[in-house]
Amino acid sequence: MAADLLTTIKDCCSKTPGFITDKLPILGSIFRLFLANGNQPLDVEELG
Repeated sequence: MAADLLTTIKDCCSKTPGFITDKLPILGSIFRLFLANGNQPLDVEELG
């Protein structure tokens, strides 16, 4: 069930405009970045 939700977020929601914006707090943006990446590890260069 949780895996389905992550897949939906990765495949659908993360591709919509406004999923990550400059209006979000930095922690919220990073959280969404990891969701969009399928909760896979990212190094500092990939985060930037």
